[in-house]
Amino acid sequence: MSKGQVLIRSAVSALFFVLALPVLAQEIAGVDLSIFNRGPGTVLVVDSLDDDGEVGTLRWAVNTWETRDGQPVEGMRYVVFAVSGEIALERRLEILRDDVRVAGQTAPRSRRGPAGVTLSGAPLKIRGNRVMVEHIRVRPGGVREGGLPADDIDAIQIGPALNEGDLEDIVLRNVSASWSVDELVSVYPDFGKRVRRVSILSSLLAEPLTEAGHPRGQHNYGLLLRRGARGVLVADTLMAGATRRNPTLEQGSSAAVVNTLIANWGEKSPLHFILRDDIEGEEAEISITAIGNVARAGANTPSSTRNRYITVEPSQMDELQEEAPVVLFARDNFVNGRRDRPPSGQWVQRVDTPPVIARHELLPASEVAERVFAHAGAWPAARDATDARIVREIETGAHRWIAMPPDDPATPRAQGMPAVPEEPFTQAGVRMSRIGVWLETLHRAAGGI
Repeated sequence: MSKGQVLIRSAVSALFFVLALPVLAQEIAGVDLSIFNRGPGTVLVVDSLDDDGEVGTLRWAVNTWETRDGQPVEGMRYVVFAVSGEIALERRLEILRDDVRVAGQTAPRSRRGPAGVTLSGAPLKIRGNRVMVEHIRVRPGGVREGGLPADDIDAIQIGPALNEGDLEDIVLRNVSASWSVDELVSVYPDFGKRVRRVSILSSLLAEPLTEAGHPRGQHNYGLLLRRGARGVLVADTLMAGATRRNPTLEQGSSAAVVNTLIANWGEKSPLHFILRDDIEGEEAEISITAIGNVARAGANTPSSTRNRYITVEPSQMDELQEEAPVVLFARDNFVNGRRDRPPSGQWVQRVDTPPVIARHELLPASEVAERVFAHAGAWPAARDATDARIVREIETGAHRWIAMPPDDPATPRAQGMPAVPEEPFTQAGVRMSRIGVWLETLHRAAGGI
């Protein structure tokens, strides 16, 4: 990176935080990642690709109360992998425990190059607090006999909480989510509850299926933030092939979408808001910060939505509300190479300072494409055939929506015990244990940033 680029990046980030200071107390989007690096905790090794819940499986590791030798699982559970390949889920995989880090970057690399773990056949659902999933691919595929109903087959579902309270501090970092029947990712609180602080970082959300049996017909949708999803950060992420919800925010939600590339959308513009006339008070508001995002129309993008990044859908609002329900700060967003002109007026209140503060270092929009193509998704340094194809097609403009999963080669298998450091929970720096240093080193070796 040149000195000039460094100065630009520093200036953009500095300006963002200076502007943000007056409203710092309002809301911060994203999770403090250091909570997953400190320890103390328990290391659990996945050495089986089966899904029967037996010792050594991923289903066992994320939910067991006991280690292999019968000791209680205490503190943060660090799930590491001695195997790469595909785990064919027999049913939805739910993470029900608090304090879990699923570290897919620990999986061994195959001789053919690609590495990592792919979950197929059913969704991943996160219901515990302080959960981080990284370098994992999730591809449910279509509806199958005896399985979940079509409108419940997202790739990844966050919420609702297992307990009666709010769900907090969820991280998807370098995750690939594809081939869903409903949304690729949904953040879904219980009615009257909230999901607080979610980070979706350097992830690949692409190729929801168009004809996989959804009761509403074509339903290739992307990322949905339901009412009560608060403080969601989407950053350095690549989204493609969803006709709508790239993302969509419902009233009562808040998010910061920064340095994200959206490609080949459909009937709704990438950043989209759903408004209703039966929601009042604080729950009626949407707070959104959008900075440094890039939108590229594709082969499936209609002319009606090709040149607009942000739209508001007031189709369910019969009367003008006294106060605009969307509070929007937008800057440095581009559509097809042109700076976007955000909406304002009847339903949108444009503000001069971000209502939601991104816990993230910002890049100018001109650097976003290069960054996400290089670093988005699981194991970007050793992508499997599907992720490599998707990224290549988006980069070249050749991407098309898909009806059903294509015949891509499976994620290759590999075995090899991860080199967990001795005395892993000894402190190795400020707010960092030895296992935290090791996992962050492997994260960067796998192509993370």
